Amino acid sequence: SQLVLTGLARLALDNRLTIDPIEGSRLTAMRAAMMTGQPGVLSDEFRFRINQALAERMDDTARKRTAAFLNSCLNLLEEEFANLGGEREIDPRFIESVLVRIG
Repeated sequence: SQLVLTGLARLALDNRLTIDPIEGSRLTAMRAAMMTGQPGVLSDEFRFRINQALAERMDDTARKRTAAFLNSCLNLLEEEFANLGGEREIDPRFIESVLVRIG
């Protein structure tokens, strides 16, 4: 799940689906790109971008087979970032859902 979520986070940040670790200094920007203003809710725009990226890379059968796994990954992301962000910078030492590059 960490690899999938890292790729999706990179999609939100840089509009590219790659598994490059997220820079620790960009975690707050990542959260803003994925979440709504309501705690613990991924934005409709982010979900649309995910579906669009997957539709370009996977056929319907593969997407149906992976839907439950993807949903569980997105739930992890929502839970971890639900109460993080806002005015404070996110401390990368405590993030587990995505790969983070520190330094």
